[in-house]
Amino acid sequence: MNGFFLFFRIIQVSLLGGHNFLRKIKLNKHYYKSLGLYLIFIVIAFVFWLLLALNNTLQRDIMVPLKLTSVPDSVTIITDPPAFVRVTVRDKGASLLKFFFGESSAININFNEFADANGNIHVSSAEFRSLVRNLFDASATIISVSPDSLNVRYTNLPGKLVPVRLDLDAEPDMQYVINGPVTLSDDSVLVFSDRKTLDDIDEVYTFHVDVTQLKDTLVRPVNIAPIPGTKISPRSITITIPVEPLIRKEQNIPIIVKNKPAGVRVVILPSVVQASFLVPLSMYSKNKPVIAEVDYNDILYSMSNKLEVRIAESPAIYKNISLGIDSVEYVIDNN
Repeated sequence: MNGFFLFFRIIQVSLLGGHNFLRKIKLNKHYYKSLGLYLIFIVIAFVFWLLLALNNTLQRDIMVPLKLTSVPDSVTIITDPPAFVRVTVRDKGASLLKFFFGESSAININFNEFADANGNIHVSSAEFRSLVRNLFDASATIISVSPDSLNVRYTNLPGKLVPVRLDLDAEPDMQYVINGPVTLSDDSVLVFSDRKTLDDIDEVYTFHVDVTQLKDTLVRPVNIAPIPGTKISPRSITITIPVEPLIRKEQNIPIIVKNKPAGVRVVILPSVVQASFLVPLSMYSKNKPVIAEVDYNDILYSMSNKLEVRIAESPAIYKNISLGIDSVEYVIDNN
C-alpha cells in the first residue's frame, strides 16, 4: 500500500469515526473543544502520512513540458514538437515533490545546438535521455521516456500564398433557400515548406463539409486539410452559408408572342397572367422580371383558338413558379 492510498484511507476512517463521534456529542459548551481536538487529530494524521510518503521510494509518470528555445524569427517550425514528454521515474517522494507542486522544469531544446542546415532539428535518443536526466536528482532512476528522441522539420523560406478550395455539400430544408454565395473568412492561406514542395502546391482544400436541412444562416469553422511536410497558416477558416425562408408571392406578368412573323399582329386574351412563386424573405419587396410567352408556331398544330402559356424568363432565385392560367385565346390580324 503506497503512501497516497494510506493517506486517503486514514482520512476515510477518521471522517467516519468523526461523524459517529459528532453524532454522540451533545450541543453544549464542550462541543467546540471536542471539535478542535478532532481537527488536531486530522492534522497529526496528515503530517505522519506526509513524512511517510516523502521518505518512501515512489515510481510515477511525470508529464514534463518540452520547449524549443533560441528559434530565430526567420524560422518557421513545420512539424510541431510534442508539448509534453512522459517520463517514468523512481525516486524518493521528497525529490519528486517539485514536479507535483509548482511549475516543473522543462526540457529545453536549443535550436542553435540541434538544428542542421537541411531543415532538421534532430535530438538522438542518447541526447534526449541526457536532457531528461538533468532535470532529476542523482538518486532518481529514469525508467522510460516517451518520446525517446525528437525529429522536427523547419524552413527559412517565406510562406507561399495559395487559394482555399471549399469542399462543401449544403442543402436547405423545405421552404428554405441558400440565398447568396458561401463566404470564407480567408480565401487564401500561407503554406510553409521546402522549395520543392512549395513548387508543387497551387491550392489547398478544406475537409469535406456536408450539411442538410438548413433553416438558418450557418457560420462554422472548417479545418484546412493538411499536406504532409508542410505547415499551413491559418489552419482553419470560417464559412458562412446564407439561408433564408421562402415565402409565397403573387405578381401579374406580361405574356409575349415569340416567333411571330413580321407584319403579323397577334392579339392574345388575356395579355397578362398572374404568377405565383416562392421568393426569399429579403427579396419579397423587390420585383424581378418574370415573363410568360406563347409560341406563334404552335398555331400550326393547334386544333383550337388557344395557345399554351409558358414561363419565358424568371430569376433563378424564384422557386416553384406557377401560372394562374395555362392557355390564352388568340386572334390573328394580317392587316
